[in-house]
Amino acid sequence: MKFRILTHDRGRWGEGWQFGDIVDIDHEAARVPLENREIELFTEVEAVAQIEELDEVKSLAVEENGKPEPTFECGVCGKICASPLGLSAHKRSHK
Repeated sequence: MKFRILTHDRGRWGEGWQFGDIVDIDHEAARVPLENREIELFTEVEAVAQIEELDEVKSLAVEENGKPEPTFECGVCGKICASPLGLSAHKRSHK
């Protein structure tokens, strides 16, 4: 099952997971973190809503400026980065 990490404690997760990451954990291993509210169940409906919200924000930015803002999108996973430097740093995660 997929869960979203809700803790900011980087030492809590040995896998290097951070706040907001969507991770795959089996239900038995997730039982205690769920009770402690360190994670929450992530559904595909939420993912679709987040993508639609991102598209809406992009269209608003175009309307305000009259021209589209430059986007820095990862060719591997499609993540949108704020700057070219952020994109190059993100691409290192795919190696």
